[in-house]
Amino acid sequence: MNVALLPIGLPRVALLEGEWQLCLRAEALPARRLAAPVATVLPVWIEAARQGGYGMVDDVDERDTGLIERPIGADADAQALLVFGVRALDPRAFQILRSALLAQLARWPVEAAEAEAEDDDEESSLHRLASQLGGARLILLPRGRIAADFTVLPGSDGESGREGVSEYDLYPAPPRYPPFALAWMQQQGTLRRCVVSFTTRVDAALLASLRTHLHSWAQLLALGGFEQPTRAAGRCLACFGGVQLFEEDSAEIVVDTFEAAEGAWNILAHLLVRFARVHPIVSVEIH
Repeated sequence: MNVALLPIGLPRVALLEGEWQLCLRAEALPARRLAAPVATVLPVWIEAARQGGYGMVDDVDERDTGLIERPIGADADAQALLVFGVRALDPRAFQILRSALLAQLARWPVEAAEAEAEDDDEESSLHRLASQLGGARLILLPRGRIAADFTVLPGSDGESGREGVSEYDLYPAPPRYPPFALAWMQQQGTLRRCVVSFTTRVDAALLASLRTHLHSWAQLLALGGFEQPTRAAGRCLACFGGVQLFEEDSAEIVVDTFEAAEGAWNILAHLLVRFARVHPIVSVEIH
């Protein structure tokens, strides 16, 4: 079933620069159903964006690449969810927002009767989501300008289906020039780890800072931000295990169960690039 579930329309640009507004186009009922998921997911997505999690600039450039939220004023679109300024944002970051919204809808059906079928399969789940969403869609508009050429974000158009879209193409790419050695190690099973080595000894204060900095990433995992197209919405497990001391000069980020898209680790790497500005990092190994 190739269904466009909450497709995302945006101008045909490689990077988002300047002032933008994210709008929800929906009839009254889908809009009300989406209100709770949006209230849950959007602040977390914004926090990761503020921290540079979705940047696409040379990472040696220390100018701020994070999202800056603007007030939704009278000049904004009537259906605007978010007005923001940004420099060099990868538009594929909105796939994370879309994935998390779909996961929340799938996990917490609005009607109690929809949750009664214990033998619910992926096809039934897609049909239920489609009926909940109707024709709801997200659209990204340049603020104060007219977008002449629109496209649909790959993976949200319903044409290719999950099997026809690579998860590596759906999410922002990893940092191009990180200020540390970045390596993807051999992966075994669903327990995943990331070992971060610092230039100094890792103490309790540094661990606490790292936990705080990565909180938005851990929340995005739990909310289902990296489910598409790995599994049907709401069926993907990604259980964050925590941040702990590994060796004297290194910390270990643990995900106890990881069945999500590999693009999640690209976002973690971007967040670590920002963290390294204050706490210099020697290497990052993703296992």
